[in-house]
Amino acid sequence: MGMFSTTDGISSRFLKIYLVIDGRRIPASYDPEDWRMVNGLWTEPTESKLGTFVEYLNSRNWIMYAKRNLDDEIHVARNIRQSELDARKLEPIEFDHVIAEVWRITYKSEGSVLQATRIISNSFETLP
Repeated sequence: MGMFSTTDGISSRFLKIYLVIDGRRIPASYDPEDWRMVNGLWTEPTESKLGTFVEYLNSRNWIMYAKRNLDDEIHVARNIRQSELDARKLEPIEFDHVIAEVWRITYKSEGSVLQATRIISNSFETLP
């Protein structure tokens, strides 16, 4: 293993979550209190764990908020507790389904670049 090589482990993995609304993927963020589930996915990503997490995300309330990214404003979904919805008098958004993906970053010595590769993906469709 070279000086700048990467190993497969928790520090080289990340999670992408999307809500699908009218065929569009909207980036979503998980609640920091869900770190145990997320950590389990980073430590040992399995279809079963990801499926359980996606079902959990599907059962949550979501709101949209705008986030600045350089000159652009992008819309991001965030899950929110019922108590916060009630206190802030917000209405949750409706969505078609949730997609979650676990990715791994590796260093490629040819070209000296970092490359992201999807390890597993799962979605949960909301029933009408």
